[in-house]
Amino acid sequence: MKKTYKTILILVNLIIILITSLINSNYIITNILDYTKLFFNKLFPANILFLTLSSLLIEYSLVELIIKYFNFNIGGIYVFILSLISGFPSGSIYSKELLEKDIISINDANKIIKYTHFPNPLFVLASITSLINSSTAFKILLSIILSNFIIFLFNRTNNINITYHENNNSFSNILSKCIYKSFKSIILIYGVSLFFFIISLLITKYISLNTINYVFISGIFDLCKGVFTTSLLNDINLRSYFILFFISFGSISIHMQNKAILDDSKISYKNFLLGRIIGTILSFIIFFIIKKDLF
Repeated sequence: MKKTYKTILILVNLIIILITSLINSNYIITNILDYTKLFFNKLFPANILFLTLSSLLIEYSLVELIIKYFNFNIGGIYVFILSLISGFPSGSIYSKELLEKDIISINDANKIIKYTHFPNPLFVLASITSLINSSTAFKILLSIILSNFIIFLFNRTNNINITYHENNNSFSNILSKCIYKSFKSIILIYGVSLFFFIISLLITKYISLNTINYVFISGIFDLCKGVFTTSLLNDINLRSYFILFFISFGSISIHMQNKAILDDSKISYKNFLLGRIIGTILSFIIFFIIKKDLF
């Protein structure tokens, strides 16, 4: 019965979204085109490059080789570094890939997704500096990195026995496979982000909100829109707090992306959510400490 009510509620909301989208088709299409331009100019280039390269490294057994010769499981460190470079939701993608290849255990995978939620550094240091300033943008990025590192220290991965298998497929075959997986992930990221972006558009169009609530609603549904609508706030400190919250905790679209990636594996989304709650609290504590003393 509970499932039936849930299904009915989803259907009603989807019908409402469909009808309001049809009524405001020109408004929706214009904003979708602007959002698509932003996505493919800012996020697509870095994501496709790093997702493909990291998949190639996994296919060519880099992690397995290091474990074999140094007797040290770097699965958690590998995902930490690659996620830091690539940005979310790569932490869930890499954790799932390593789990599927039996390089990490399910217990380790559930630990890793707690501390591998990072924004793309280029997005923070290039795009966000136009909203605040380079110093504050760097402090936001540093706060998120340090908060994840603290969680990492309390969630070390364990050594496991794995067998090194050399990949005998041709490079062209492996490259095609990795590019396909990368595009599949990017389409998922774009599609989920766009869906919640449209919802935020409709809410802010039909409900009268003050500036702070408008920024909050925008960011809680879609991170990119939320971050860039902070330009409406005159107080740079308030602007930086909103940006830190949106990036550290993640919007509903970011959480749905991670949940969709993890759903067909044994990795629990609840561990990702727990990591975001703890990580956000730590990020704010660290940011308060360093914002006046650093630089």
